[in-house]
Amino acid sequence: MAHVAAKAVHDYLHFKRRKRRGTGSLKKRPKKRRRLLVKKIEELNPENVWLKCRLIQRQTGCSHKAIKSMINSVCGQIPRATMVKMDKKLIDGGGGMCLQLNGCNSCNRHVFLPSSKETCCPKCGGARFDNKGKPKEVCQYFPLQKQIEKLLELPAFRDLLKYEHQRATNSAFMTDVHDSPMWVKRFGVCEGTLRIVLQLCVDGIPAFAIKHSLSIKPVVFMNLSLPPKLRAQAAYMFLLMLIPAKLKGQAARKYYDFAAEYEMNTMHDHGINGVKVMMFGNTLDTPGRAEMLNMQVRHIQRCFSIPLLQKKFV
Repeated sequence: MAHVAAKAVHDYLHFKRRKRRGTGSLKKRPKKRRRLLVKKIEELNPENVWLKCRLIQRQTGCSHKAIKSMINSVCGQIPRATMVKMDKKLIDGGGGMCLQLNGCNSCNRHVFLPSSKETCCPKCGGARFDNKGKPKEVCQYFPLQKQIEKLLELPAFRDLLKYEHQRATNSAFMTDVHDSPMWVKRFGVCEGTLRIVLQLCVDGIPAFAIKHSLSIKPVVFMNLSLPPKLRAQAAYMFLLMLIPAKLKGQAARKYYDFAAEYEMNTMHDHGINGVKVMMFGNTLDTPGRAEMLNMQVRHIQRCFSIPLLQKKFV
């Protein structure tokens, strides 16, 4: 990571020195080479330097503070407005979107969208906000459909989805989940059509990797349609929502029911740009399975003590 980040900083410093001197010296160079140099200088403006550093951070896992300190100590501070602008560009380009949901903690049957102006639950009349005007319950939700729509615009991602029908197979061996009887029974043999099959993963973790801190439950999807070496990497998973760990049973269930009604069942029935999005099962520990079984499901069948959702999400 260090040498890649150092190169980005070095290129930015070179750009600043050339900018102070002006581009007059470029006129003496051949026309073609001059165009290439001018183009390279334009690419190394502060916005692109911050964008490169964000990509380095994604590849290496280094902290935001480390990247920011390196840039500030070597080439001066990049304006905060520039950083916010480029971060927003990255989020929009990746289909990133966050909805702050407020659930009713009185009846645990209703979820308020951010656009909702209601202050009382339509089902039980419970208050949405406390005496200080703050929501009584908050869940961060990241719409899955927007994420998948953006990914399907990439030819490379569509090529990865072809793994299921392009991989080498042998009828005498079960080499992947696609060969399992449950997979064949539910989805059939892939005949070249693209599809996304998801595996639900939920578990409680301490926020910010600090023990005894605030606990949350990330609801994550593993994409089983990708090659095995990619599907288990965090960068290739989908984050659906962050549920407060203190919510149990019906209090957590209402957010899963919201996800099913908001987009999951629609993606299952109609797909996204011709690609069906389906649910295979879940990977949970014993408390997680107990919580999942408290949710509204249409049909459950156990396989090696793991509940599998047989039709839709819930």
